[in-house]
Amino acid sequence: MWSCVQHRREVQYNFLCPCGRWLSIFASYTNVRKSKILNRESALLPLASLLPFIVATAIQVCWLLHAPYRGFSIMSSYLFMPFFCAWGLQFAHQVGRMILAHVCKTSFPWFHPMWLWSIVGAIDANMPVLVERCVLPFRSPG
Repeated sequence: MWSCVQHRREVQYNFLCPCGRWLSIFASYTNVRKSKILNRESALLPLASLLPFIVATAIQVCWLLHAPYRGFSIMSSYLFMPFFCAWGLQFAHQVGRMILAHVCKTSFPWFHPMWLWSIVGAIDANMPVLVERCVLPFRSPG
């Protein structure tokens, strides 16, 4: 009974969290688009400016939705809360950099080295599917 309820919660979270993020991004773009149209500017550049958020979200979702290895998945482990907090902090950091670039009239931050850690984590979590090797925490020396 417990595993069925826990699995249902995982499925709900895996569906609702990305949906909430996409709705937030869509609402933000709608507001920016209205402003750009009123000022007779291109409404496509703000849409391109959302690309870093889309890429970061895709990386995190690939990491989160990895195939369980030996019964281990982030969703059902003690690593879920640190992962969730890191994801939120990364998103907040991106928003802060975007606001700072807008206020200081500097170039928009398209890439940040912080993504590299997320990419490494997503690749490592999906190693059993990608190259049929076990994930780093389960490798034994020798």
